[in-house]
Amino acid sequence: RFTQDFSATVGMAVFYGGPEKAPVARYPLGLTNVGNDFEARTRYLGLSAIAERDELSLIGVSIGPGGFTSLRVGLATAKGLALGLDLPVVGVSSLRVVARAIQGDPGIARVPVMSSYRGEVFAAAYLIDDGSVTELVRPALGDPEELVPRVLAAVDERASVVRTEGATPESLLDEVLHVYGSEGPSDLARLEPAYLRPSDAQLPKQPLRTEHSS
Repeated sequence: RFTQDFSATVGMAVFYGGPEKAPVARYPLGLTNVGNDFEARTRYLGLSAIAERDELSLIGVSIGPGGFTSLRVGLATAKGLALGLDLPVVGVSSLRVVARAIQGDPGIARVPVMSSYRGEVFAAAYLIDDGSVTELVRPALGDPEELVPRVLAAVDERASVVRTEGATPESLLDEVLHVYGSEGPSDLARLEPAYLRPSDAQLPKQPLRTEHSS
């Protein structure tokens, strides 16, 4: 299985050969390099050369929330691999992947917090028990000094653990395998990034004039 996560400041690509084998790679790629740096993208794509085509059965990809450019590049790459290799693809939430990296008893609320830059963060809250995931607070975007206390207040009857670090290869694989096993593959045509933040690129309020002055 081949999985990737480019939603955070560290881009990660992992090949997983089965339960008897450990994930074989994690590539720390700066987020700003993912979209435009050809060498970084080539190094990332080179991970697929670890396995023969017959050893690959599934493509997993983080669909966000996260950076606009990095999510689009990562998702387009996963779709291209899935289409070209005729493999199923599974899109997973980057916040749920981070939540799986939080250690603790099943009853605790796991609160993943990811930087969205510009002084804001993404945050949510989940319960994870025997592999299943229950959403306690839906993913949101906001000022960390306001959003994180609000999320914690929403789960104040439970013990909670906050994680501001990124995902791990194991948490990414766990979420991909869980979603694939419980929901099946994603619809390739409908799989889109979950940004939460609107794009900075906006259409002009007034239509552009196309006629030429005489």
